[in-house]
Amino acid sequence: MTQDNEEVRAEEAEIGVLIAKTTIKTVVYAFVAIMLAAALFTTFFPYRAMLLYGDFGNKSRALECAESFLKRERGKYEELSPELDSKYVLALNNACSLSISLYGSATSEVEKEERAAQVKKYTDEYLAVPRIAERNRLIDEYNIKRGDQPYYYHPSLYSYRDYLVRYNYLARIELGERDKWIYAGEQSDTTIFSNMFVNLEFAPTGNNIDEICEALNMLSAMIDHDFKRAGVESFGALSENDLGSIAAIKDTVLTGWFEPLVTREGKTMLLKNIESKFGLLKNYAVSMTVTDAESALHGLYVFRALSNFADSASAFLTALSSSAYYGGITTNDDVWRGDLGHININGNNYSMRDYYNNVLLPRYAGMLA
Repeated sequence: MTQDNEEVRAEEAEIGVLIAKTTIKTVVYAFVAIMLAAALFTTFFPYRAMLLYGDFGNKSRALECAESFLKRERGKYEELSPELDSKYVLALNNACSLSISLYGSATSEVEKEERAAQVKKYTDEYLAVPRIAERNRLIDEYNIKRGDQPYYYHPSLYSYRDYLVRYNYLARIELGERDKWIYAGEQSDTTIFSNMFVNLEFAPTGNNIDEICEALNMLSAMIDHDFKRAGVESFGALSENDLGSIAAIKDTVLTGWFEPLVTREGKTMLLKNIESKFGLLKNYAVSMTVTDAESALHGLYVFRALSNFADSASAFLTALSSSAYYGGITTNDDVWRGDLGHININGNNYSMRDYYNNVLLPRYAGMLA
């Protein structure tokens, strides 16, 4: 009986091992099958795979699938403009959003540069689609009217193109292309934008004011980017002494900061030309005709762009005024210090920030009621 029991136990052990081996093989085969199916799904249905990975929050894989789809479809649109609601344009839009999000969460310098190249690539391509302004207008209307954002966020949602152009420029900064940007919907550079202000007939109009604001918002984003390089997340809350101490501590690494607005010799012609026409821009902003909520929101967008640039320029110039490296910048520059961030209306002097928050925003809120 003992021998029989031992044989039974031995057989049971062998069966257990066999079952275990079979189970492991089944799991491995199932895993391989799932991976193969996923790979085939991604290969043959990259657009659907992009959406699926996006739903699961896997942005990196979603972007890879978007690129696979775009790479396959690009040839069709080299001579034929894509429909604005086509999968191609939707995938491009998705690629823009995904690459911007991944760039924002990148931690290492290598990853930042890689993601910046993707942002530049996809935003360049999306903004170059014929008639894309029509689609962007619909996106703007949807973002504002969907009702899940408070009214004071609406100026930030006013222009999807502005959002893409800003990140396109931030990507170029990361890639060492500070003098290259998109202006008036085309590949341009800072010299072209600067020279526009030199024209004696220059005047802000309804046809060019949004493009000017986009450029100023790009420059404000650049200033914010460089402050963050100094470890300053919110420069607007710093006093003049605090701003000055940033440069005093970091003189050894300040070279190349805030270009193309300043160089070691001081302000560039770009900044000088902007300052020379900034009063004209402010006067235009406060005189814009407002008849309804839509026109009031447009005025908010324009004034906010000017106000943000004034605050940003004042802050970085104050910081650099304490830097031995930037000896051409002084603290008593009345053009930017006493006037750039202020506005006079009916004999009353306002800071642009206060006028925006206490006059323009309440007026817009009242029109929405």
